[in-house]
Amino acid sequence: MDQFQEQDFTTSLNLKIWKKIFYYMKPFKRHVILGIIFVVLIGVLDAVFPLITRSVLDYIGENLGKEIDLHIIGLFGLTFLIFTVLQSFFVYKFIKHAGTIEVELSYDLRRIAFEKLQSLSFNYYNNTPVGWIMARLTSDSRRLSEIISWGLIDISWGFMMMLSVMIIMFFINPKLALITLAVTPIILVISIVLRQIILRLYREVRKINSR
Repeated sequence: MDQFQEQDFTTSLNLKIWKKIFYYMKPFKRHVILGIIFVVLIGVLDAVFPLITRSVLDYIGENLGKEIDLHIIGLFGLTFLIFTVLQSFFVYKFIKHAGTIEVELSYDLRRIAFEKLQSLSFNYYNNTPVGWIMARLTSDSRRLSEIISWGLIDISWGFMMMLSVMIIMFFINPKLALITLAVTPIILVISIVLRQIILRLYREVRKINSR
């Protein structure tokens, strides 16, 4: 068998490939929508929790040396408890839907890939290493299902979390909010550079495992 040369990918995003992948998500549309809804609610609650803590500390600070109304403290505690229970429920539902997408989508991708392999000629197997085929059927299908399930939902959570925090920051102190946002471009550039490095190293490791 001639030396197998794996294709080198120079781009990190191919819309045509992702359109095909999202096509296989149609059976899980309900899980995707519900997962995004629950994770958006989690993002909002994550941003609200510091406000509750801030209100409690402000109340105690304003009443130092005075008699503190335990009913108000109890109200804060009850509010915190309710929000905690809600967040726990939302996290449970989010994990349930995301996990369902990951497992079932990975199964479908492997089944479709296996059916495709059965239709290929013997010449394909003569020229393609078994390790490369197994890596595509196992590692890549699992990675794709993880990106689509947890990645897509995590992006929704991150976006909603940052949006909620940004709104709260501008509501509390617009000047400090602007100062905080001033470093955002720097963080964005660093993230892009690190992502490119991680992607390159990941592809190198995948090549080694495929041999």
